[in-house]
Amino acid sequence: MLYTFEKVCKRIKKCLKLITMSYYKYINSIRMDAKLLDQAEQLKDAVDNPVELNKVLKNLLDGVRDGGKVTLTEFNTLLYINEHYLGKRDTILKSVIEILTIILPPVHEEKEMWSYDRA
Repeated sequence: MLYTFEKVCKRIKKCLKLITMSYYKYINSIRMDAKLLDQAEQLKDAVDNPVELNKVLKNLLDGVRDGGKVTLTEFNTLLYINEHYLGKRDTILKSVIEILTIILPPVHEEKEMWSYDRA
């Protein structure tokens, strides 16, 4: 079966789009960071062990800090993880979210990235 140059280009573009989209997962039409969500799966096993829970949460927070900026996607993902995996537990993640909520612009503003100091 022969393909025209245009058809080959369309297929390549479609494949590239699928590859780049895998960085995100959409939950209730909200874009989430797929890597953070995958890391959050470890919380299921660590919830009853405070030492292990803190290790997993530290890894999550390190994943957010990797770019020196907190994106709206990362912030929404942290909110989702806190609500769906930790519930009402008082953890460091809950404290970080409260601080981010205070120092960052409101989520409803259309800003994608916020800077923060690592001091």
